[in-house]
Amino acid sequence: MKVVEDWAQSSIELTADPRSLQVREGLHGVKPLTDGERAEISKNIDDKMLGRAPIRFRSSVLELGEGGRLCRRGELLMVGNARPVSFELSLASDGSISGRVPLAQSEWGVRPYRGLMGALKVQDVIEVAIEARLPVE
Repeated sequence: MKVVEDWAQSSIELTADPRSLQVREGLHGVKPLTDGERAEISKNIDDKMLGRAPIRFRSSVLELGEGGRLCRRGELLMVGNARPVSFELSLASDGSISGRVPLAQSEWGVRPYRGLMGALKVQDVIEVAIEARLPVE
């Protein structure tokens, strides 16, 4: 991330290893996900859905919003498909950044995960939680 006095000239670039993605929770199921089910979903995300290809984001617009929120728009590259996205991040005084980004998997050509002979289904729209820290220079 490059932040300068003039926010319009600041930028954010992110490259994420799909193996760093974690299944946090499953909602609306008959029973909660087990640790084994979470591990299997994570393995399938990496092996079958994302193909171990890095996920990349590059901002085109970065603005400082109310309450220290960063509003950003840019392009997200996932499984070989690039699409525009926009979302807000919270920037804390200690340099930590957090936010949530809703993504429709089908917009990137990803078929939502199904397992346990169809008993487990991931919805098309998922929410990606972002937690990071700005590098100290």
